[in-house]
Amino acid sequence: MKRDNDYRHSFWKVPGLVGILVGSADNQRLAPHCLARFATNDQLAMARAIRVRTELERRLSGENPQPRYVLLSAGPRHLEAKDREQDRAVDAWVAVATN
Repeated sequence: MKRDNDYRHSFWKVPGLVGILVGSADNQRLAPHCLARFATNDQLAMARAIRVRTELERRLSGENPQPRYVLLSAGPRHLEAKDREQDRAVDAWVAVATN
């Protein structure tokens, strides 16, 4: 059933910039100091995306209209130990919503 006020559809009908932030985490178990704050790597990855959104909101506070954000979390893309650090990051894209 399609609803006109469905968030998935109406979100893109509002003109403006949309930041798409994908936090990621590596394939290692969380260290004890991380386990005190995050139950899973997925929660850690989302926290990374939230932190970037918070910083972007601060830096872009004067923009009109304010950008909107989609936050996602992802697992590792690299399995080799030498590449794990690349998975401890946030990928960012910008989309332009038009009506």
